[in-house]
Amino acid sequence: LPLAPHSWDAGVVTVQPTYVSTGVRVYTCSVCKQTRSEVIEKLSSTNTGTNTGTPAVPSQRPDSELPRQRFNDVPQNIWFASGVQFAAEQGLFTGVSANEFAPYDPMTRAMLVTVLWRHEGEPAAAAAAFTDVPADAWYAKAVAWAAANGIVKGVTETEFAPDAPISREQLATLIYRYANYKKYAAKDGDKLNFTDADRVSAYAVPALSWAMANGVVTGRDDGSVDPQGGATRAETAIVMMRLLALAK
Repeated sequence: LPLAPHSWDAGVVTVQPTYVSTGVRVYTCSVCKQTRSEVIEKLSSTNTGTNTGTPAVPSQRPDSELPRQRFNDVPQNIWFASGVQFAAEQGLFTGVSANEFAPYDPMTRAMLVTVLWRHEGEPAAAAAAFTDVPADAWYAKAVAWAAANGIVKGVTETEFAPDAPISREQLATLIYRYANYKKYAAKDGDKLNFTDADRVSAYAVPALSWAMANGVVTGRDDGSVDPQGGATRAETAIVMMRLLALAK
C-alpha cells in the first residue's frame, strides 16, 4: 500500500523570534507523528511573529514605524491599553494568541526575569544554583543572568520559584535593581504614602519608594498599593513602559 500523505498541524512556536534573532516553529504530522521545523524570521516593522507570550527584544524605532497590534481583550479606552500596546510593539512580551493578550493573567517570576533578560540582549551567565530551575528550562538562562547581576534572588537560598506569580512589591524590587544595573537617571525615593504602606515588606520599601517617586508604580484608586497582591500582565506592561522611559 502506498504511504499516506503527511497531514501537518498548524505548528507550535518553540523559539519566539525577536528583533535580533530568528525563531523556530515545529509542525507535527497527525498521521505518522513525524515533525519538521521551519525558521521564523526576525521581527521587523512588517513582521510581528507569532504571539506566544515569550518576550522579545525592544527596538529603537520611532513609534510611527512600529507594527500595530490589536487584541480583542484589550479595549482601546481601558487604562492599560497604552502599556499593552507598548509591550507588544516593542517586543517586550506578546499575546497568548494572535488576538488575545490575557491582561488579567498573573505575571510569573520567570516571565518577568525573561522580559528583562531579552531586553538586555540575552547575555550569557553561569548557571544559577537554584534546585527548581532545570538547566533546559526556557527561563534558565534568564534566571542565571539576573542572579549573576544581583537583579533577582531566590525565595530561599536554593529555590527561585519560577512559576510563582510575582507580587507587586517583588515587581517593584526587580525593576528597581534592574534600573540600578542600567544606571538609569532617576529621582531618589520618597516616603511611602500608600494607605497600606505598613504592609510593605522591609526589603521592598526602598524599591517601592523609588518606583513611586519616579512614577513607575502608582497606587490604586483607594490609595493602596497591595504589596503582596499578584501583578497582572497588564500591570507589568504599564510598569515596563514607565521604567524604560527613564532610559531616555
